[in-house]
Amino acid sequence: MNRQARRASKSSPAPVASKGGSSNDVMQDALAHHQAGRTDDALKIYAQVLAVQPQHAHALHFMGLALQQNGDVRRGIELMARSVRLAPREFAFHSNLGNAYLGLGELEAAVACFERALKIRSDIAELHHNLAMTRSRRGELDAAIASFREALRLREAYPEAHNGLGVALLSKSRLNEAQASFVRAIEISPSYAAAHSNLGTVLLSLGKSAEAIGPLQQSIAISPNNPDAYNNLANAHRDRFEYDEALAAYRQALMLDPKHARIRNNYATALHQLGLIRQAVVEFTQAIADDPLFAPSEANLALCLLSDPLATNESLMHIHQSIGRRLEEQVDVIAPRARPLDGRKLRVGYVSGDLRKHSVAYFIEAVLRHHDRSAFEIVAYYSHPTKDDVSLRLGKYVNVWNDVAGLTDAELAQKIANDQIDVLVDLSGHTTASRLGAFARKPAPVQMTWIGYPSTTGLSTVDYRIVDAITDPEGSEVNCTEQLVRLAKTFLCFTPPEDAPPVALRTSKSGITFGCFNALHKISEPTLDLWIEILTRLPESNLMVKSHAFSATEARQRITNRFSHAGIHESRLLLAPWIQSTYDHFSAYSRVDVALDTSPYNGTTTTCEAMWMGVPVVTLAGDRHAARVGASLLHAVGLREWIAHSPGQYVEIAVELASDPLRLSQTRLQLRDAVASCDLSDGATFTRGLENAYHAVFLKAVTTNDLF
Repeated sequence: MNRQARRASKSSPAPVASKGGSSNDVMQDALAHHQAGRTDDALKIYAQVLAVQPQHAHALHFMGLALQQNGDVRRGIELMARSVRLAPREFAFHSNLGNAYLGLGELEAAVACFERALKIRSDIAELHHNLAMTRSRRGELDAAIASFREALRLREAYPEAHNGLGVALLSKSRLNEAQASFVRAIEISPSYAAAHSNLGTVLLSLGKSAEAIGPLQQSIAISPNNPDAYNNLANAHRDRFEYDEALAAYRQALMLDPKHARIRNNYATALHQLGLIRQAVVEFTQAIADDPLFAPSEANLALCLLSDPLATNESLMHIHQSIGRRLEEQVDVIAPRARPLDGRKLRVGYVSGDLRKHSVAYFIEAVLRHHDRSAFEIVAYYSHPTKDDVSLRLGKYVNVWNDVAGLTDAELAQKIANDQIDVLVDLSGHTTASRLGAFARKPAPVQMTWIGYPSTTGLSTVDYRIVDAITDPEGSEVNCTEQLVRLAKTFLCFTPPEDAPPVALRTSKSGITFGCFNALHKISEPTLDLWIEILTRLPESNLMVKSHAFSATEARQRITNRFSHAGIHESRLLLAPWIQSTYDHFSAYSRVDVALDTSPYNGTTTTCEAMWMGVPVVTLAGDRHAARVGASLLHAVGLREWIAHSPGQYVEIAVELASDPLRLSQTRLQLRDAVASCDLSDGATFTRGLENAYHAVFLKAVTTNDLF
């Protein structure tokens, strides 16, 4: 379920009034005090009634309700439960007791109460709404949707039910229906702040961040002290790369609720994207301390630490194992046995939220296109709520495409098991739309991870990790929980972009320009040190860094201050913003002579794109997979001379390249052909090797049948 929308929808369950009650004047006096909010006065009178009539059902019930409202919830529930036993036909007693259990988070007891109330009176919309709210919190979304719809059948002009229905539909990734529900809630109740906030959330999920800002600002105008609305507004600005506005909104949200782990996690994610790694680590760590059960904080911290030069292989292994244990402790394992092939096709399932316009698509498309359909059946499980033209294209290459964003991890795992997948491949790791919670349930006899995340999953239920001998040389096994499957030559297969412009010759006379188009979070302090040394060695050179994060003042200042303190004037830096057009993005490489890779987290897509545009890339090979991908890519193209094995060598290679204009010109003319004709771009050969690996690990599973 979408946690932002869920929290915003948690208005109090609708109370259900009873038409019964004592005709005793004393009891009526107590109820009058109670309804006026004078619960202490009401409690005294209820106690007087019970002193005379200990089995007075209404006095017991309303005294229990008043105690609950005063904070003595357990004692209140005890008295309300007694009243239900004394007056089992009072539907309101069952409903109010259900609300009390719901407030404690005892959802099973709450459902039982609401269902008993509905057996007495099925024509009351509030009862169906309260049951729907409880089922929604239990994750029983289909049942919740049915109950919300029944409440609306009985009373269409019921804004809370429309909002609750929208939240449940959003959690099922039925985005257009959810949007309609929130719009209807607002039509009925224009001042309904939660509905405005949830409308903004669903527009964000639909990729309409610009449209989301209006409803979110309206929610804040109605309810200015709601931290969730500020959080959602911050998310909308972040999606639009309006980081200054996003940071301000996150900070306002945290001022209102400093212990809100989800908001702090989102704030830390923005800091991470801006390359403010140490600040992000502090905020992720605080989010984990505030709510250890909020899983995304730990996974996002692990991703952040991949960019942290202070992180060791041991510390990275520790946090990934922690995440893996947490995921596995919460689930029941399915673990089907491997079925012998006996002439049938091997069923391979790919699970990813990135089968769309995303870097992962560059490296999976050729494989999907070249799979041998006579020996393999390919099933895709797509976990992102929206599709684009890339999704539609990739869908044509598979036998079965499943949109699974609306399934829980348990439901997805059961579907995979029912589909009898032989080899299940994760393409996301600990990134957005990850479904490692499904992998923790072991729905396939062989499970693997590949390309989406440059480190271990930490899960004992993921059997293999697909790498190569460059990214993960002998001895790297200690850095992951999976067994390593090393493909020959390279673990990546690049599909060159069809919409890239022709390679353009450099005509600038303003000196050599180095460039880096990697995400800003990969540009570590040691990387900046190397770049400063290169620019110091070549005083006529410039540096172009392109990133969507440069809309943020803090991000720009981090880079410019770093170079300024080293004596390099700001005029030698070109901090370019995000470029929306793919064609224009590739065209920006015409301004770059030599691309500089980052460390300890290398570029992947950016390295391939730079070479495709004729730009040589200098990389520093490190001590872990994320720090060796650049070496793997250059090795696959046959350009090992651009791979440095020490910081000093990195500087020397860059300076040497920049000092040879003729060589740069020749490289620019020849590099695209070199990429197109090398192992990295040979989709057919690569896919045969990958298929051989799938067959080998599956046959091992059939032989041993004890992988798990």
